[in-house]
Amino acid sequence: MSIDVKLNEGLRRASVTVLPGPQTKTVADAVLGLTTKRPALGGWDWIIDIRNPHVQATLEEIESIAAAFNAATSQQSYTIFISNDPGTYDRCALLGPKFVRRRHLVATSMAEALSLLPINMQSI
Repeated sequence: MSIDVKLNEGLRRASVTVLPGPQTKTVADAVLGLTTKRPALGGWDWIIDIRNPHVQATLEEIESIAAAFNAATSQQSYTIFISNDPGTYDRCALLGPKFVRRRHLVATSMAEALSLLPINMQSI
């Protein structure tokens, strides 16, 4: 698999990283697969590292992801894309109207991405 996924249950945070090399699974496929198996993940914060070459999501895939995320969240959540591509800012602006209570931001490193997220500790 050319996508690495990490789930942090305590922080309710998912991290997806496009790995170098041939891409056998797209980011959209990974996100849709995860939210199909566990719909509550759509309400989590997501960090998606797309600095390595990857296949862009189609409009249909974005609509499906938005539907899954919108159905799962009742509070403000975030998707942070780690990217060096200036066009990512424009793509994030286009995502805004499709997602309810979700902000899409861009960072250039994991440290910057983490600094953009509020600390969300799950209640005990």
